[in-house]
Amino acid sequence: MAALYTMGGLEKFYYEFNEPLYHMMHIKGYRNYAFVVEGKTQQVRFRLFGSGKAGEK
Repeated sequence: MAALYTMGGLEKFYYEFNEPLYHMMHIKGYRNYAFVVEGKTQQVRFRLFGSGKAGEK
């Protein structure tokens, strides 16, 4: 499981991984992160949403 929160405590990202998550780290640049799961590293860039939680439609 991974979650990101704003400084004000609002949840902006939440995801349950199928594989164990070993590490999540911020990478150089704006909204860039890397997720390390067993045997692989995935680099992602988050998109901005409205004022609601990320992933809400």
